[in-house]
Amino acid sequence: MLSGGDRLTFREWDRRSDVVARAVRERGLRPGKPVGLVFDGSGWIDYAVAYCGVQKAGGAAVPLGAHLGLPAITELLARCGVVGMIHSRTGPVPESPGWTVGASELDTGDDTPVKMSVRPGDAAQILYTSGTTGQPKGVLASHANLTYGLAPMARHRLLAHSEYCLHAFALGSNAAQTMLVNALVARPVTLVCSRFDAEEFGALIERHRVGSVFVVPAMAIELVNRRIAERFDLSSVVLFGSTAAALPPAVALALTAALPGATLTNAYTSTEAAPAQLTMVFDAERPGALGRPARPGDLRITGEDGRLLPAGRTGAVWLRSAAPPRGYHGEKPETGERPFAGGWVPMGDLGFQDADGYLHLVDRVDDVVKTGALAVSTLRVEAALHEHP
Repeated sequence: MLSGGDRLTFREWDRRSDVVARAVRERGLRPGKPVGLVFDGSGWIDYAVAYCGVQKAGGAAVPLGAHLGLPAITELLARCGVVGMIHSRTGPVPESPGWTVGASELDTGDDTPVKMSVRPGDAAQILYTSGTTGQPKGVLASHANLTYGLAPMARHRLLAHSEYCLHAFALGSNAAQTMLVNALVARPVTLVCSRFDAEEFGALIERHRVGSVFVVPAMAIELVNRRIAERFDLSSVVLFGSTAAALPPAVALALTAALPGATLTNAYTSTEAAPAQLTMVFDAERPGALGRPARPGDLRITGEDGRLLPAGRTGAVWLRSAAPPRGYHGEKPETGERPFAGGWVPMGDLGFQDADGYLHLVDRVDDVVKTGALAVSTLRVEAALHEHP
């Protein structure tokens, strides 16, 4: 459901995605080939339909938010080697190496159920990283990776405590993709904002009595700074989840005070590592902690020589999970090497584990500021600024 009121039922999602699947097969889509999906925030429903349609046809969906701009999208489509593109744009359209079709052109057609013939290890999605540490990389995920741990049975539905969940993640981000897949198996109606606005966010929570809210730290900071909890009734919120980066402790403390009836969590993962992640219920005694792995041994800290470091020592952060790993699109399979050795994924962060095994981040590897003999953490500088009145 979009914040403007447009809705998509499971029945319509299934039927319309069959139409898309049949249409892209008629255009020559072969199993495993990538198809670009270029949509803006207001096109989430058509995007969700196209995403599942491409996968039903055996293709790999390549989500690209229109906010990236035409030049960047055109470059990524070419780098990915898409065989075609589905879009929602009414203005200029990015150049595609293959065929191009508007989502509106796929609204009608043969909706006879499409027989899927995908295997767990087949390519399902190519998602581009944010490019914060260099050129964006295409991360390939299989069907087995995307669906790992999901159990769409009545007794195991995700977020069973909520009637509505709300997010405003940018289309094409890892967080947005997680919410899209969760919408297929979770209990609540997924409510999506096409763009984040603190006042609109608060109003939607109040109007729909939203139980689960998901944000990135920048959104959480905006909600605190604009005192949204004082201006709207947010008493329905029972879960407030932040992801993509560590919440500054002062912001987390402010949120716990503003939402006394909610559980505040911080999730730590990356586009490459998912579904590996750490999730921490905020603990005022460990305000900077990001959690510890559900399976012992799925988090490690290494020094410059690659050796494991003991508790309290700062080094490179690595995660892994029991799920089939992701990898970078374009890796040569004939090498016989897995994208990340042993399933371990380098997070690009520096951090340490405390004596109880909880992870504490120090900074992004490339963000540490060296001054004289000191290495200054920008995360700690930012945290201190948030504590200042």
